Amino acid sequence: RIDAHDLAAPGAAARLFGRERGPGAPQRRLGLVEAADGGTLFIDDLAGMAPSLQCRISSLLERGAMYRVGGAREVPVDVRVVAATRCPPEALLRAGQLRPELHRRLAGAPLQLVSDCFMLGRRVDTEAFV
Repeated sequence: RIDAHDLAAPGAAARLFGRERGPGAPQRRLGLVEAADGGTLFIDDLAGMAPSLQCRISSLLERGAMYRVGGAREVPVDVRVVAATRCPPEALLRAGQLRPELHRRLAGAPLQLVSDCFMLGRRVDTEAFV
């Protein structure tokens, strides 16, 4: 699970995609994407992710491969990406917080969940769960 707001800081691309050995990096480090190879990467609150990282995720979904930071070689990765947003994706697109190509690649099976706030006012419907 990745909280996209944690990826707003400097070094976020290296944390997500890993980095090659080089100046300031004494050894190669694998990122969260490679750690999820063969499985699922869950991105929470996708709108909090920087546009440059959204672009890299989109490219990963398109090609099934990525580049580590400082790398010149494409690294194949077999990963399924599941993402969540706090607002409807269409509103994020209009506000410029979600890149259209990423939305297109992730929108294969959208699932809309009811918010907790909505359920608080429906005590009759939730008594069986309490």
